[in-house]
Amino acid sequence: LNYAHTWEIAYDHMPEVFTKRAPMEEWIKWRDFRFEEELRLWGLHIDFYMEDGAQYWIPFDFERNGQSPFPFYNDSHKPWPRDYHCQFDIDSCVPVAIVSYERLRHPDYGPG
Repeated sequence: LNYAHTWEIAYDHMPEVFTKRAPMEEWIKWRDFRFEEELRLWGLHIDFYMEDGAQYWIPFDFERNGQSPFPFYNDSHKPWPRDYHCQFDIDSCVPVAIVSYERLRHPDYGPG
């Protein structure tokens, strides 16, 4: 999406989604450099739902594009505040289903 910061720019680049790939050696460098941080972020994402919307990011993070600096709460701030949307827009942020990619793609168990 060409690092779009507006809906209009992102929409203009939608036909390009999944049409380009970085050279494998560049991706491997990125993967190796970012591995620990990406793993940590996935853990925080899982915690968000398992803890009913635990807001792990600090609210002045307005762009939400993952670029540094990207401030997060740490364990000393616990309990973390609940996400605004989990409190006021929807009933709950607790997971209600588990989706298995393998089962979803399976001809007998998938959506058919």
